[in-house]
Amino acid sequence: MRSAVKSLLAALPVTMRLILKIQNLARSVRFLAPSHAHSVPPAFSTFAEDGSLTLKPTFNEALLPDRQVRRPLERRMDFLILLSVITWSIKLGMTIMKQDNLQLIKAGSTSVINALGETIFSFSLSLKLLKVTGSALGYGTSLFIGPIVGLALAPIIGKIIDKYSHKRLALISEALLIASLLLYLLAYSMGTNILYTAIVVVCAMNIFGRLFSITYLSSTPQIVSKKSIQRLNSIQTTGVSMASIVAAPLAGFLFGVVPFTWIILVEIFTEGLTLLVTWSTHFKQITVEKTVTGDDEKIDLVKVLKGQPQLVVLTVIAMVLNLAGISLQIGIPYVLIHILKYSTVVSGNVQGILSFGVFLGGIIITIVEIKDVFKFEKVTYWISVVELLLLGFLIKLVPQYTLAIFVVIEFVSGFVGAISDPPVFTYVQEIIPEKALGRVNTLMYTMVQILNPIGVLIYSAAFAAIDYRVLYLVNGLIAAVLVALLFTQFKNPQKNA
Repeated sequence: MRSAVKSLLAALPVTMRLILKIQNLARSVRFLAPSHAHSVPPAFSTFAEDGSLTLKPTFNEALLPDRQVRRPLERRMDFLILLSVITWSIKLGMTIMKQDNLQLIKAGSTSVINALGETIFSFSLSLKLLKVTGSALGYGTSLFIGPIVGLALAPIIGKIIDKYSHKRLALISEALLIASLLLYLLAYSMGTNILYTAIVVVCAMNIFGRLFSITYLSSTPQIVSKKSIQRLNSIQTTGVSMASIVAAPLAGFLFGVVPFTWIILVEIFTEGLTLLVTWSTHFKQITVEKTVTGDDEKIDLVKVLKGQPQLVVLTVIAMVLNLAGISLQIGIPYVLIHILKYSTVVSGNVQGILSFGVFLGGIIITIVEIKDVFKFEKVTYWISVVELLLLGFLIKLVPQYTLAIFVVIEFVSGFVGAISDPPVFTYVQEIIPEKALGRVNTLMYTMVQILNPIGVLIYSAAFAAIDYRVLYLVNGLIAAVLVALLFTQFKNPQKNA
């Protein structure tokens, strides 16, 4: 409602000028008439079938100027009206673009600020648990708890998102997250058991943080116009990736120089800032159809997924590629430091190349327009498969260039990841009915992450027991076979009403 009022107010000056021009033109008609024309009713105008505005007299034709005078007058009037309408349209379009740009800035800032604070806190908490407990299990607490909590609550979160106002839900979930952090700050200050309190706060962050993230993702069509959906998804994906990359070294620095209490306060501050920016962001009001029973909701979701078999296949392929991609996250630093004996600085720099790929891919996908999402995704997914295969073959054939190969692989991984996600989000937000959007996003969000803990366990053990060159080759071959089999299940998507 607010955006509509702003658009009308912005276009009001142009509309008034259009009215004044028509009035002045009407006066010029009377001035051109003979001197006795004041004794007859004034002329009025009508629109012809071709859309042009034509003057029609209410009195004798002979009282008006001849046709040679009236035709230029009509053309002048048509031209002025056309010019005014074009000016009004441009003004209205610029107003909408300005609103979209402001919404893009707000939504993008929300995602970046939220990701930055959350990653700094999570990484610092992991370091704190590692320092206190001396256990790798303690260090990986958030990695294991997150997907488990997400899987358990996925059906509930999806239904809540589809049932209630997205903006209100985002604000409430963010407020509850801040309250949880304040309670954790109090418990930490009182010296309670750090592992138990950490488990509780990680659960709370995964519940409320996941609810906020998926709600915001499902709200994209309410925040910007349809033509800006892909831009917003690209900005959010790139911003979150870059924030996560920056947050890790920043968290390591802060953990070494300030008390952990201050890091908790930093997280509370960033979440508070996220709350304020979300509150200031305009969400278009929509009417969501509510189903009568839980069985109806299940039927609706099943019907939606049956109508989008390609989307389901892409989600499963993303699960496979994410699982295979864990080999890069675990294996590259392990191989560089423990096997090839490079320093941690070199390992960090190689992993940092990922950010350049993410940055470049994010810029490109923001600019280009994807006409066929599924063809584009097939290409990007196959690039990921070829990347894994090349990694296995190249380090087997030319092991002396392993460092350079890792650099290229990291860059390609970042680039492909940045360009592959936004089009899928955009497609989902455009094609899935509003009443099922929350549940579909929750399901996809949970599925692509659910295998991550298993991947960490598998690859951690595998790299310690198997030659890394053989492991990477087998990893690429298995991924290629699975992806090829899954792509054979593609069917024509159906549009949902």
